[in-house]
Amino acid sequence: MNEISMTMNRRTLVKSSVALAATTLAGCGTRSGGKAGEVIVSDGGGSWGRAQRLAFHEPFTRETGVRVRTVPFVMPGKLRTSIEQKKPVIDVADMGAVDMPRFIRDGLLTPLDRSAFDPAVLDGLSPVKASEFAVPALYSAIVLAYRNEALGGREPVGWQDFWNVAARGGGCSLATGTLGVMGATFPIALLGDGVAPKDLYPLDWDRLFRSLDQIKPHIRKFWASGGEPVQMLADRNVVMSSAWNGRIDTAQTDIRFTWNQALTGAGYWAVPKGAQNRENAFRFMAFALRPDRQAHFSELNGYGPANAAALKLLTPERAALMPNSPNALARSIDANEAWWAKEDRPGETNADLAVRLWEAWIARNA
Repeated sequence: MNEISMTMNRRTLVKSSVALAATTLAGCGTRSGGKAGEVIVSDGGGSWGRAQRLAFHEPFTRETGVRVRTVPFVMPGKLRTSIEQKKPVIDVADMGAVDMPRFIRDGLLTPLDRSAFDPAVLDGLSPVKASEFAVPALYSAIVLAYRNEALGGREPVGWQDFWNVAARGGGCSLATGTLGVMGATFPIALLGDGVAPKDLYPLDWDRLFRSLDQIKPHIRKFWASGGEPVQMLADRNVVMSSAWNGRIDTAQTDIRFTWNQALTGAGYWAVPKGAQNRENAFRFMAFALRPDRQAHFSELNGYGPANAAALKLLTPERAALMPNSPNALARSIDANEAWWAKEDRPGETNADLAVRLWEAWIARNA
């Protein structure tokens, strides 16, 4: 069972470790020596955005002199249009593994400039490594979150507990299917119906929508933003909900989550083709992937560090709350983003198909 609150002593220990690491790594290739200028990056909003600002944006400006300008998270469609118009709206794009193959295929991303990175930083990226066009930025998970009091202190074994309405009582919530792989509602529906994790893919569409038919009468709302499930749990409107682990990490202490059958995946950074601040974009990525920066980021919210060396800078209690910690990986399920990005029909990925089927299902059940 995961206790989401942390003591001030733990925070003090982590901050001391991070400060020591920053001193040790200060000469690692990102200090100012060239032009300053600016770099345009995402503000993820909420606890994610705050962690980005404190761990990456402000320290990068202090260390390099480069001004960090933020824009709200850029959705793939808007990003694609801006690149095609030769006016990318951002220099460092947050991307999912499902979207990247199309961007790469269509020549919309800039190849990674490995000379901008400390080799030790690239070597530390684990379990996902840098590719030709991108680096992992963080690890996240869709977890089963619940009100501890309502469950009498019992940790759910998996999503079948979510579907067992008679045993748990109370309402529940899942992500809207329009979020696709980011919301994980489709594999969750099969897990709730008893499908073993090893048998999830390819998804059985008919079975998963029958499973959703069963749970829909008990759904208070299909959430569309990360703060909604936390609020519904805090307000006691639901007993259980799927949620992004980084949001639950900052919730009230009665709200818990389990790594059992969590759906994990990585987020990525890439530089759009034609980015106006290309050099500073790679400098920013190299800086933000340093172990000290990654540890500070993960201290401030529940998203796991892309650089595994950062886990050693966190307290054991804090590291255990990361989705790429050994304990979490042993109990969770990989989101299989390669399958989601596959096109069984020309021009339509499995992620596209999922959204199309979801919209038809919602229309039938309106």
